[in-house]
Amino acid sequence: MRALLLIAVSSLGLIACSEQKPAEPAPTPAAEAPAPEAALAPEVVNIPPAEVATKLQGKWQSTEDAASIITVTADTWANTYTGDDSVNDVAKWRAFPGTEKPPGSEDLTFTPTSTYIEVKSGENTFFYELGTIEADAFDFFYVSRGNRLSYKRIA
Repeated sequence: MRALLLIAVSSLGLIACSEQKPAEPAPTPAAEAPAPEAALAPEVVNIPPAEVATKLQGKWQSTEDAASIITVTADTWANTYTGDDSVNDVAKWRAFPGTEKPPGSEDLTFTPTSTYIEVKSGENTFFYELGTIEADAFDFFYVSRGNRLSYKRIA
């Protein structure tokens, strides 16, 4: 028993005399990284509806399907497809601001700052959000599906 007591006291002495490792400092929160700058929204290219007819007049070829041709005049929008005579649709069209809600568009959402194109072919009406119009190219987005259509001027 005495031996056991001697071992216990010796152990306590050794522990008390031994070099203690200093406590690790509490982790400091990492300096907060600066928040990334918010990506700027692409500049809206808003062509006033009154200017669209002048800019779009001409003959346009799809950049994704060379057989798809659109011929635009001040009030007609003609679709043709080279090699398929059954595709020859001449429709009425107009440009309008995104603040307007045309008949037949009740289920669609329009951006107030955008310009849109309405194409009426027989009983069908199609709505497109205008992207850009350049001297030799334009693009627009089919509102119902959101897909991009891109054309280059050929005449």
